Amino acid sequence: MSDNIDVIDLGTEKKVKAYEKRMIVYAICDGMKVDNDMLKKRKPLYLKDDHLEFNNPYQEHIVIPYQSIERFVLKMSTRFYIFGVFSEFRFYLDFDIYVDGQLHKFEVQNMHTSNDIVDFLKKIPVKIEDPIGTFEIFEKHHDHLARTRWLQANFKKIAKKHGLEYPRQGTGFN
Repeated sequence: MSDNIDVIDLGTEKKVKAYEKRMIVYAICDGMKVDNDMLKKRKPLYLKDDHLEFNNPYQEHIVIPYQSIERFVLKMSTRFYIFGVFSEFRFYLDFDIYVDGQLHKFEVQNMHTSNDIVDFLKKIPVKIEDPIGTFEIFEKHHDHLARTRWLQANFKKIAKKHGLEYPRQGTGFN
């Protein structure tokens, strides 16, 4: 054996606290009616007038002023659920928020209040990239049930065209 072996100190602390999984959240806008049962099951993502805030998977409280957001990408996703003999696709909003070289990925699972969230996003001082036409989908299909039926008929084509998971697999951070 050679005495010229370099020992590399990998350290004991994680230097980069990035996370790959998408955080599954319950988004709350100012003035929105909150479903407390849903809020107990999901981490809150607070959309305020001048910032958003949440706790990341490391339980750090994160506050992001809108003016510090470099990119905000709005998309949609779907998950397939089986309930005994019944099954259904459920559709969710996805937020990809780039700030200070980091990417924060959210899956917003409160679709019954999604109209409030989409309307709120239109007012914030951030240019939102909408590659799949989410704003247009919500404008044309304002009713939750009608939108869900339209998405059931059309989302597979949208997902294929834009390279989205159909349906999304696995779990995120709850």
